[in-house]
Amino acid sequence: EAIEEAVECFDKQVIVATHSPILMSQFAPQNILYIDYRENTRKVKWVSDMDKIQDLLEQYAIGSLYMSGVFY
Repeated sequence: EAIEEAVECFDKQVIVATHSPILMSQFAPQNILYIDYRENTRKVKWVSDMDKIQDLLEQYAIGSLYMSGVFY
């Protein structure tokens, strides 16, 4: 709630880096950037733009999908 308040009330951008599935699940997919570092490359995309998980986002929390390895 504090992060959302900072964004809405104070017009601030907040960046949080985490591997916490609990924290991830507190935000909507369109508010989460996924950064994939593999094989000396970096891919950055919004979770809401990840086509392969759209149907899963309707049924499961983002943190659960992360823990299950779906993002990889």
